[in-house]
Amino acid sequence: MWDAQAVARVRDRKLNEIMVFASLAKIDRSNLDEYIDIIVSLGDDVDACDILLDTDGAAEIELDPIESELYTSRLSDAERADEDIFNSLRSEPPADAPPADIQQYVRDLLADAVQSLRSDDSRSEQAAEALESVKEELAGCRRRVEQLSQDLEYSRNEAASLEEELAELKEERKKLAAQVDELRSSEARLKIDLNLAEQKVSVLEPAYAEALEKLKSSEAKPEPEPEPEPAAAPAEEPADGYAGKFLSRESIDTIRRVKAMKDSKIDEALEACSRRELDMDVCDGIVSFLKTDVGICDALLGIDFTDRSSVVAGFRKIVEVVQSSEDPQHQDEYVQSLTQDEASLEYSYSQVVNSLQGMMMYMKDELVE
Repeated sequence: MWDAQAVARVRDRKLNEIMVFASLAKIDRSNLDEYIDIIVSLGDDVDACDILLDTDGAAEIELDPIESELYTSRLSDAERADEDIFNSLRSEPPADAPPADIQQYVRDLLADAVQSLRSDDSRSEQAAEALESVKEELAGCRRRVEQLSQDLEYSRNEAASLEEELAELKEERKKLAAQVDELRSSEARLKIDLNLAEQKVSVLEPAYAEALEKLKSSEAKPEPEPEPEPAAAPAEEPADGYAGKFLSRESIDTIRRVKAMKDSKIDEALEACSRRELDMDVCDGIVSFLKTDVGICDALLGIDFTDRSSVVAGFRKIVEVVQSSEDPQHQDEYVQSLTQDEASLEYSYSQVVNSLQGMMMYMKDELVE
């Protein structure tokens, strides 16, 4: 049954399919021959549709249907139904019979081909239009590809710039984190120094006031007249009484214990550093101020507190040890390593040192001579 609308739809679709398969032929070279056959068959079908539409379906179309899988697989159900309607209008091509005169048959074929090329202008125009359309589409695709390439290059440059900026920010963040850690360590050291300073002040103030009071009292008291003494040997001042002016026996024992503890702590720090459990800079800082404390302890333990000149010489040696030492570092790591008993012993040592500082201030004139 004649269906002009279906044939018109088939004609329009096949014109579009010509452009589609022309594009596919440029992309997929492996099926190039089959694409060319499909394009030729589509052109024949478009011509057949035009003839059918011009004759209201009365013309006979002696063409084989397109059976290529590359073509039929693209058809939707509705398009396949239109294709079936169009194929039903085809008539079987005449059976090929051997020509009686082969030379005349070849002449007729060549004449028909020449006549077809001269008279079938519509197909040439359609092919030219299809080719121009394909060229325009390819030109548009080329422009789009160039634009996408430019966008991709811009995106790559921007990504590289952002990555470089991110690396700089990470490096800056690392530096700031190191500064924060250093500030925290400095804050911890300052807290320890402040605590020690407060302890020293609390001990030095009463010791200095007491020493100053004794000095004023001795200056205000009149000197007693000398009493006659027997010719025997002169009286000597008791050793314990003179030594008690500086350090008690308990304080000297504390110094001995502190020296032993600090020697042990030096060994522990060096062993921890050799096992890479302690940073080398931290180890150097701890060992440095511990050696200073050990030097102070050695100087104190070497003093003969029954001899004032020995006391003065020992105090001068302590001053030399302190002046030649570096500023203490990493005291917070050292304090954290102390046990409860060691911390108590460290506090007792600081009390002894603070009391000695008061006496050294009292004797400062002798120490600088």
